[in-house]
Amino acid sequence: RVNFFIGLLLLALTIYFVLSFVSFFTTGAADQSLIEDPRPDELLNEKRIFANSCGSIGAHTAYYFVKQCFGLAAFMIPAFMLLMGLNLMRAYKVNLLKWFMCLMILMIWLSITLSKFLTPLFIDSHFNPGGDHGLYICQTIENLVGSPGLTAILALTALAFLTYISAETIYIIRKILN
Repeated sequence: RVNFFIGLLLLALTIYFVLSFVSFFTTGAADQSLIEDPRPDELLNEKRIFANSCGSIGAHTAYYFVKQCFGLAAFMIPAFMLLMGLNLMRAYKVNLLKWFMCLMILMIWLSITLSKFLTPLFIDSHFNPGGDHGLYICQTIENLVGSPGLTAILALTALAFLTYISAETIYIIRKILN
């Protein structure tokens, strides 16, 4: 019963995260100044000044995960929470360690890749599609190996990950090379 209740709680939290993340894309610019320069009693949102549909906590959560951390790749966090909730409720049996590792690698890779290739399209936006994490890692690696080196690293890690997911990747690469 306890596992079922915790799983149900995780499902509700997953829905809350997804709603706050989605709302961030339209309301994040309005909430950003409130988050970066907080005033007393603003967190309670008694005057309804936060535009995020999930209130002040939703605005802070989305700002942290989408803006400061992983950008669009932050949606992997609620995806894992959903799998964990379903597993605890015994509605769906999954290997949580495998899913955690795969989603973590995919989240980090997507964060860096989106920062590398989509940042020029989001110059005037209130967030970076790869988040601040992706932007920092992208700039650090580019300083070390340059832009072609970063692209090569991203391609090699994508191929390694796809090979881990499915051995069919090896056959496809062999066909491409022939």
